[in-house]
Amino acid sequence: MDAPERYAILVKYVQADDFVPVRFPKNIMTEGGYFEWDKAVEVRDRMRQTDPVNEYMIAPVIADPI
Repeated sequence: MDAPERYAILVKYVQADDFVPVRFPKNIMTEGGYFEWDKAVEVRDRMRQTDPVNEYMIAPVIADPI
């Protein structure tokens, strides 16, 4: 049985050099902080509209951290 594909949304703040995971309020955060593709695209697009200064990226989650 294959595991469902999960994606994380990452942000690169203007003053930073690297992308970091976005922290969401609990009412938006899914279990584990991962989204299915359609939801990840929807949330990323909303974030781009409300805060266009930062860069956003969707990355596949390969494995949970140990």
